[in-house]
Amino acid sequence: MSLEKLLNIPKELISNPNVSVYNLVKEYYFDGFSESLVYDYLIKNHCIHNDWLLFCEDKKVDQGWIIEKSFFIYNVYYLNKRNNKSYLKRFLNKDKAFSYYIYNEIVSVYNS
Repeated sequence: MSLEKLLNIPKELISNPNVSVYNLVKEYYFDGFSESLVYDYLIKNHCIHNDWLLFCEDKKVDQGWIIEKSFFIYNVYYLNKRNNKSYLKRFLNKDKAFSYYIYNEIVSVYNS
């Protein structure tokens, strides 16, 4: 199982900018990957939240999953090519917000 490698992709991209998110997700993805696994990992490893937030801010695509913090609320949604937000969810819990974002981001890349 490559959960730790999968969830540390943003850190790996910083240290090795010549690899693609797509290739890393394809390499590390495994059957049974779930949002609850991501959540369980996040509550024990708070250090990766910021890596994923920076990853989201630095993406150079015109559509995809987004996470934003507004005061104490986290908004997670899918932004399409027409700049419309879909699947919008609001969270007060940081770990739940990031697990929803990370899970959907990884599955989206894997299925592309």
